[in-house]
Amino acid sequence: MTKSLVFNLPSDSTSMINKFQLEKVLSNARTSIYQNDYMRFSVDNSVVRVLLYNENDINLLEQIREYFYGEDYAAQ
Repeated sequence: MTKSLVFNLPSDSTSMINKFQLEKVLSNARTSIYQNDYMRFSVDNSVVRVLLYNENDINLLEQIREYFYGEDYAAQ
């Protein structure tokens, strides 16, 4: 099963693309789509929609949450 998440667009989306080793699949006036073997990112003007291909990959889910919520996320 898949898992969908939505986050605010980070100020430096290039670092997001590099961190998760994403490749551009599609780009149009409204949305850019990047993906790797484990997930797909749809980047709009103000949000990032993340689709995890395996909802049971807890380590990847935690990496994504920590990236978008910051270092303090793990302490919460």
